[in-house]
Amino acid sequence: MLERLKDISRHALARITGQSEANDDDRRRSERVETLIFGTVMSGGEMVPVRVLDLSSGGARIELPEAQAIRDLVWLHWPRLERLGRVMWAEGRSIGVKFAQPLGPQELQSILAA
Repeated sequence: MLERLKDISRHALARITGQSEANDDDRRRSERVETLIFGTVMSGGEMVPVRVLDLSSGGARIELPEAQAIRDLVWLHWPRLERLGRVMWAEGRSIGVKFAQPLGPQELQSILAA
């Protein structure tokens, strides 16, 4: 029901403002792939164990062990990848990170194959 209310609100807002009804998925620049990769995020000198829930060439959705404040810039570490990223959103235990340098197709494939 909550999703239906969000859809109605998005549609009403688009009609009022004359803007597109594009949702978050439509605005993504690259397709995300669900994963269960474990790694760490370094934020403010602290290493936090994380789980990467989905991954694309441009970023990732990451689950933290508990809801906590993560600084804007983070350093991501997991098998076959180290990447600087910017936290774009945070909700509960999840954060969305945009990579400072996108992953190349072969690099992304290598990570997903591991």
